[in-house]
Amino acid sequence: MARESPAQFDPKVDYYSVLHVPPTASSSDIKRSYRDLLLRLHPDRNESESAADECTGIVNAYRVLIDEDLRKRWEAERKAAKEEESNVWKTLRWTDLCIGHGGVRSAECRCGGQFALEEDELKDLGAEEEAILVDCDTCSLSIEVRTK
Repeated sequence: MARESPAQFDPKVDYYSVLHVPPTASSSDIKRSYRDLLLRLHPDRNESESAADECTGIVNAYRVLIDEDLRKRWEAERKAAKEEESNVWKTLRWTDLCIGHGGVRSAECRCGGQFALEEDELKDLGAEEEAILVDCDTCSLSIEVRTK
């Protein structure tokens, strides 16, 4: 009997966006969104030329997100791919950022621009995520802000 090839995924694709769910979505949230999207976009119900491609993307996203191990591997590879693509200037702890108005923490970029991070963004980080990339508002540099 032939073995199935290991499940594949694309770390550049945001499967959460495909299924319209947040990264904190439970398996029941993922299933619900998957079913709703397929019912609405299935080629038998939707005459759009892109319906078949959209459904393929939805099925792929569901397959990755519903499998906990595959989801963790995809998230790790996605994070690594983002870090490779980014132009990280330096790494700071979130406590090193200056506190401004409205709960915004910031740091100055070498170009004179600002790296700004709202405290709500730090709260939104998952328990396993330890860092967030923050882009400069003027140039292409980023900083990595560590939460731990």
